[in-house]
Amino acid sequence: MHCRVTETFLAALLTLCFGAVAAVFPGASWEKAAPESLGVSTQALKDAPQSMTTPIGNAIVIRAGYDVYHYGDAYSATYHTASCVRSYLATMYGVAIREGEISMAALDEPVANLGTPAAKKFGTATLLKHLLSYSACSNPPGTGWQYGCQFNPMCEILMELYGTDMEKGMVELTNSKLLPVIGGKWSAVYWTKTQHPSCSYFRIRGTLEGLARWGWLMLHEGRWGDTQLIDSAFVERAISPLPKPGGGFVNATEGWQIHLNRGAWKGLPDDSYAALGNGAESVIWVCPSLEMVVARFGAQPQPSDAIHSFLKPIADAVVADLVPVAHGAPRRSSASCVRSAPHALFSLQGRYVGTCALSGPGTVRGAKGICVMKSGQIAKPVLVHH
Repeated sequence: MHCRVTETFLAALLTLCFGAVAAVFPGASWEKAAPESLGVSTQALKDAPQSMTTPIGNAIVIRAGYDVYHYGDAYSATYHTASCVRSYLATMYGVAIREGEISMAALDEPVANLGTPAAKKFGTATLLKHLLSYSACSNPPGTGWQYGCQFNPMCEILMELYGTDMEKGMVELTNSKLLPVIGGKWSAVYWTKTQHPSCSYFRIRGTLEGLARWGWLMLHEGRWGDTQLIDSAFVERAISPLPKPGGGFVNATEGWQIHLNRGAWKGLPDDSYAALGNGAESVIWVCPSLEMVVARFGAQPQPSDAIHSFLKPIADAVVADLVPVAHGAPRRSSASCVRSAPHALFSLQGRYVGTCALSGPGTVRGAKGICVMKSGQIAKPVLVHH
């Protein structure tokens, strides 16, 4: 039996069966779920360290908004995340745009147009998107990539726009605008120019459960619960490489201070991206296609960007896809009815709902909805209905 369904029909059926269901976001802590209930093999996660060429260290694995597994201490120990702060800085620019301190149009305009003392130091050829993408140091701007380029001026511009203290303003802004929304055990801490002359003002320190929240915010395109903290259009640009004049990209595996896979991390989904610190000692890995976030602190891989050396075995533990419904409409416009399968998972808007028990081809016992059928190691998205 095979069927095709339209988005409209599918959305109507879901609303009829379940009503509107919001994606899962953690409160004081992440809710825990058995890995198998979300299409992940517990045994594979337990065995994963055996096939890692770099030890995992401490890590938390989030799928569909639930803590499905963690290695070591994910809830009490706090970690200094080094250059992960660069990704948080890009996030704070997204917050400033959402709050109206900067317009979306300003991203494609000269930095100097922002009008602050730090902004006016840049020539008219340097656009705000060049600053955010580490391409402001090239000649001409926007044609080359240099890691860490102009971090301090980016902080100074934000502090000037908000009128904060010019030393600890980034700590104040991050802890007052980002932390209260996403919560968790993390915070921005002050960092002096003596500690790092070209990357000063603030760092991020927190537990792994707290750090994973940044990833969950980004995976949901800047939304946290009912709050759109960052415009989704900004997030989309932040996780995309900057086009280079004449074709290609300035750096195909770098977004706006966010590291992109795009084939760089062998065996990991191409759509995944990460905040990395101190040679990937600190990692917040985000994978929209798997609805997964992994926050990790441990030994540096060799080479330093080879995060697949410890993340691939975790990603490989996923044995069934989830088919979420975003904002009341499915992400996929069609689904196939399955002839037979022993069980299924289903979720709505990223929220795990339950397990379907199939009694025969195209029938389901006790539930209706979008299901994901597991058959061996092959997962198929299906619509199961009477």
